[in-house]
Amino acid sequence: MQGKKKTWAAVLAVALGGTALAAGSSASATRTTSRMGAEGPITTWAKLAPATAPSARFASAMAYDQKTSQLVLYGGLGPHGPSGGTWAWDGTTWAKLISTAAPSERSGATMAYDPKTGQLLLFGGFAVVAGKPSFFSGTWAWGEATWSLLRPALAPPPLAGAAMAYDAATGQVVLFGGAGAHGVVGGTWAWDGANWAKLAPATAPPARSGAAMAYDAATRQLLLFGGAGPQGTSAGTWAWDGADWSRLAPATSPSERSAAAMAYDPASEQVVLFGGSRYTNNKLDLLPGTWAWDGADWLPVTATGPVARSAASMAYDPATGQLVMFGGGGANGPTAGTWAYTAAPAPGATTTTGPTTTTAEASATTTGPSTPTSSTVPATSPPVTAPPSPSTTALPPTTAPSTGAPTTTTTTTKPLKQGKPLPPGVLMVARDGKARWVASAAAYNMALRHAHLLGHYVVTGQSRPVVVVLISIMK
Repeated sequence: MQGKKKTWAAVLAVALGGTALAAGSSASATRTTSRMGAEGPITTWAKLAPATAPSARFASAMAYDQKTSQLVLYGGLGPHGPSGGTWAWDGTTWAKLISTAAPSERSGATMAYDPKTGQLLLFGGFAVVAGKPSFFSGTWAWGEATWSLLRPALAPPPLAGAAMAYDAATGQVVLFGGAGAHGVVGGTWAWDGANWAKLAPATAPPARSGAAMAYDAATRQLLLFGGAGPQGTSAGTWAWDGADWSRLAPATSPSERSAAAMAYDPASEQVVLFGGSRYTNNKLDLLPGTWAWDGADWLPVTATGPVARSAASMAYDPATGQLVMFGGGGANGPTAGTWAYTAAPAPGATTTTGPTTTTAEASATTTGPSTPTSSTVPATSPPVTAPPSPSTTALPPTTAPSTGAPTTTTTTTKPLKQGKPLPPGVLMVARDGKARWVASAAAYNMALRHAHLLGHYVVTGQSRPVVVVLISIMK
């Protein structure tokens, strides 16, 4: 092995797939005027330098806690595996919070503030438990400086990479999609403060994980963008009106992507989207650029911002009037930077701190008009000898245990021959706790080449793709 350099490409909850989704019908709810010119709004990104901060990670859950006037961040995946820490941002610095109880270490969970209970709601996530990939179904609440495991009568199945946000128009926390042991799903769920209910809209987006979702206070709808599923990575924009989903038809749009960061900015009255990723032609493209939704159209924002990244966490901070973004998976691995986004106020706009400004951070990926930063998987690799005694690994079923703890069933895999087609969804999990999704036969074999250094477990998808959790190819 020449040198010890690592080539990283990180993205949460992207399923294997080919083509983008087809266009659908448009919804009627739009603002009366656009507040963006042809080149988009003039805004500012600033990298902050807090005295303390969480370690580098991506796919963390983050939302604004109205009771404590802080942004709260939980979990994420770093260079050494998943994290379980709870952190709070007060507008100046990060502080690690201590709780007598807490969810287990995980990435890919989703979180939103529930004004009915005055608590942050956290659902799902993914981690490697005892060497086995596990998806979680537990519903947790953060309030009074501690975590509590809730026990609703019904809950979504174990999922990671779901999209979740508070819908102020209906007074419910809404969850859509995600990916579990048997692939991506497309269900719409609502939390009323005490229980989950599975909704049955007449129209809905196709199954996907890694979509971005935020409440658009100006149109009083939830906005969902992108994600990836069996039909490929999407560039679709969808709106939830409390009863049904509608496919919107903006004149311009970010390109197809998953694991973008997205949140509503009350100052500009726009939903702001940053970054994301997509996987095409044996290459993971990390997508730079900022986009703003004005209720009718997406336009690129003319601001110099963070470098391309995927699965960053972003939420609005009323105390500073800024969108705050943390972490993400970059070209060199998980990042730890804290960024603030300030937009020029819309004419007549007022900044509010109520529940309409709250958003959950969905792990998703996106592409913009600028040239994406790429992390390329080698097209070829030397022949590989299969490791002795291929491991057996366990996957959780789709039923949701009341405790949120994963349960398992067993599946086995074996190495590929060079040049053979890749089976749907390959998730490689090393015994060091790092999860690696391998998206080509060449990358799969390259990873196996170094399995003697790491130890390995390999999981293949069943009838549907398995989510992308992390790609980490050792050179």
